[in-house]
Amino acid sequence: MWSVGSRESSVVGHERDSLKFTVKPEQAGARIDLVVAAGLGGIARKRVAALFQCGAILVNGRQARKGERVESGAEVEVTCDPELARKTLSDPAVPFDVAFEDPHLAVVAKPGGVPTHPNRPGEMGTLANGLMARWPSLAGVGHKPFEPGLPHRLDTGTSGLLVVALSRPAFRALRGMFEKGEVEKEYLAVVEGDPPPYGTIDLALAHDPGDKRIMTVIPKSQIPNPKLRLRSWPAVTRFETIRRAARFALLRVTIGGGVMHQIRVHLAHAGLPVVGDALYGSTVLVEGSGPRFLLHASRVAFEHPITDAQIDVQSGPPGDFASFLDRFAP
Repeated sequence: MWSVGSRESSVVGHERDSLKFTVKPEQAGARIDLVVAAGLGGIARKRVAALFQCGAILVNGRQARKGERVESGAEVEVTCDPELARKTLSDPAVPFDVAFEDPHLAVVAKPGGVPTHPNRPGEMGTLANGLMARWPSLAGVGHKPFEPGLPHRLDTGTSGLLVVALSRPAFRALRGMFEKGEVEKEYLAVVEGDPPPYGTIDLALAHDPGDKRIMTVIPKSQIPNPKLRLRSWPAVTRFETIRRAARFALLRVTIGGGVMHQIRVHLAHAGLPVVGDALYGSTVLVEGSGPRFLLHASRVAFEHPITDAQIDVQSGPPGDFASFLDRFAP
């Protein structure tokens, strides 16, 4: 339960481990962290920061970023106290396979439709919940409580291989390797359209101004614009066509670093949306439970950050890839 002292009449709801209040007119344009601190009776800045770190602050139902500014009348919800939220709950029912494991790291295979990690306190059914059930010590590994041992992520609809750090030194090293593009990543994608045998897409990406959950390409002619340059990320996607079936094709895709939604956005921009990816233009529904599109992380290769051994793990395409293409084969 909360214990934050007195609050002003702006509080509109308070139920078990959840508190809601509205932004007052005089707070319009203020930073959300300052509004939250005031709404909770002036609690310490470290505690407010912990609330944001564990994803416990929502603005109009959307998870808030610490530095964003709020409008008058916005509804702010604090979903739970940081003391209750600074951990990912274990869930042994979450399915995943372990493709490689040693004392320092593991490589696991995530099913399509399973989120990589929770977005709010108490959320279950994510890969992170399953990881916590298998490796409880992951609670102390990583830089965010909801991403235990995860130096990178896969979109919910993407299946395939993820690297998991089992120790703090391994996490720090792997995080740096992913940021520097030192991990080779290969994907398989079933797309709509008629791709060439080979292709390279070299276009920067940025958040869509109208919806931060969506990424969009930035033409090279616009990159010199200082505002766009600061808010965009360079991205290169290469692909090879390895099978065709009617108006669909199976691609092998490689990327170096990796920007949010990179493969999905680049292929859609090239007129080759990933099958089932309605967010980026696919018109085909993929059967199955949960949000699923036909994109699979099929290979990761890197130098082990502790032992220097060469790690190269591969995963064949899930059964729904072949069954989908077989439906349209001549």
